[in-house]
Amino acid sequence: MNEPKFCVRMAVWQFLLYLILLLLLLFIPYGLKQLLFGSELTDTAGIIFFAMEIIWFLIVFFFFLMLINDSLKYIKVDGQTFLVRTGFRGKYQATCDDLESVSCHRVARGSGTSTDHCINILFKGRKLVQIDWNQKNFRKLAQYFYAMHKAGVIAQEVIPTQHKEALFRYSNGNFR
Repeated sequence: MNEPKFCVRMAVWQFLLYLILLLLLLFIPYGLKQLLFGSELTDTAGIIFFAMEIIWFLIVFFFFLMLINDSLKYIKVDGQTFLVRTGFRGKYQATCDDLESVSCHRVARGSGTSTDHCINILFKGRKLVQIDWNQKNFRKLAQYFYAMHKAGVIAQEVIPTQHKEALFRYSNGNFR
């Protein structure tokens, strides 16, 4: 069996889209101030808008930190070794023997009409790692787990039958 080398992480287009949206959000207080008052602003309104701008900036900065944290997360697969980075919290290395469970789930979004597909990976003594369907190389990871499970490298009890079938569907690009 050939040794796969790939990395699962946030797609670049996603990062840039979220970054552009955050930068646009920074201009909302300024636009609101111009819309309501134009260039003439009383002292009281000026102080209120300054406080609102500070609070708004802190909110956008918090979301920016969340974006950076998400963009730092990845799983590098090199043969039977996984290098996992969990954002700001650091990184660790694991092998196929360290896998406790691999499961596939559909996560409801908003009103529950649309769903996102994900693979949850639980390593022994570690936290849960969730890989979303829109991350780069999601299908390669599904193919990897399916092939390793089929070859017997990953123990049978790690991936239950229904999740094995979902991995097969994901690896073929079928998300139904």
